[in-house]
Amino acid sequence: MVIAIIGLLIALLLPAVQAAREAARRMQCSNNLKQVGLAVHNFHDTQDGIPSAFIFYPGRMSAFALIYPYMEQTALYEILSAGNGTGAGIDRRLNAAWWQSLSEQQQKGFGSVTAYKCPSRRSGSQITADGNRSGETTNTIPGPLVDYIMLGFSQSTSEDMQHLMTQSSAKYHTGPFRVAEATVNITQAQSGQNPEDGVVSSWKPRDTFAWWSDGTSNQITFAEKHVPANRLGMCNFGVTGKDREYMDCSYLTALYGGAKTNCLVANILNNMQGNNGKYNSDYSVARPIPNAINYGGSGDGSAVMWKEYAIGSSHPGVFNSAIGDGSVSSVSKTISVRIINCLIDTKDANAVSLP
Repeated sequence: MVIAIIGLLIALLLPAVQAAREAARRMQCSNNLKQVGLAVHNFHDTQDGIPSAFIFYPGRMSAFALIYPYMEQTALYEILSAGNGTGAGIDRRLNAAWWQSLSEQQQKGFGSVTAYKCPSRRSGSQITADGNRSGETTNTIPGPLVDYIMLGFSQSTSEDMQHLMTQSSAKYHTGPFRVAEATVNITQAQSGQNPEDGVVSSWKPRDTFAWWSDGTSNQITFAEKHVPANRLGMCNFGVTGKDREYMDCSYLTALYGGAKTNCLVANILNNMQGNNGKYNSDYSVARPIPNAINYGGSGDGSAVMWKEYAIGSSHPGVFNSAIGDGSVSSVSKTISVRIINCLIDTKDANAVSLP
């Protein structure tokens, strides 16, 4: 009888213990985004501008790396920025060859930045590497993983969106972060849908906080991202079939696929896209933020992960978002799509706030 009572008490206490642990993890996740938000402000104070989504396209440093020095990660930033000239320093392309040139200790250092991982999803050193999907190495982006996304917004067609982060088309981007103003020596003309290539000799932030015209307290900047639990650590940024479900890629850089996918540095949120990628002002094609942690991980390619789902979390019912004023809000996954859109678009003249 006593054993039965003890067993019953344990059964009753276990859910409470699990809930308490999840509450603690969610709080840590919120604190991580708080650190990111404050780093944005510290960057602005030092560099006279907000962090750029990335320096130049393709393959240069993303904002996640640019704010390293303001998150007590100066040593990692120095690894990224050391040297100068073609293929080094500011012009460095953070591709597979560069990643494999690092020592194992350096790789683990990049993968161990605590502030970029939500403890409800993963912990420890988290890295994606070549060959992580059935031995494939094509189109993989090796490097450290992140549980947050820098939100983006485009009012252009899908074709223009593919050039969204080149300097010539930054005007189309009305999200909180845009490509830097870079001095580039173009060495290869733009061809088809591939961005212009060139050597970056210098850069500076494109925008100040004035770009967030609705006010910093009415601007979402970063949020937790959705990745199916059974696709964690898998990266293949192809855009057909099952490749769409393997999007857990490195945050250090933005490559061509990364500029229009959900897991690198910037993206069009699922419900910001109209038919064929066109901006839809009445949100008639809006899709809900996924609540199930395995949504899109069926393996049949039915869920267009890279376009339809960008925001999400491993927390029950909510995701954390960093606000432009440095605060963090816990947002219901059932929030109105229109509110989220207005909070991300900097130029819609709709200064809404989170409920």
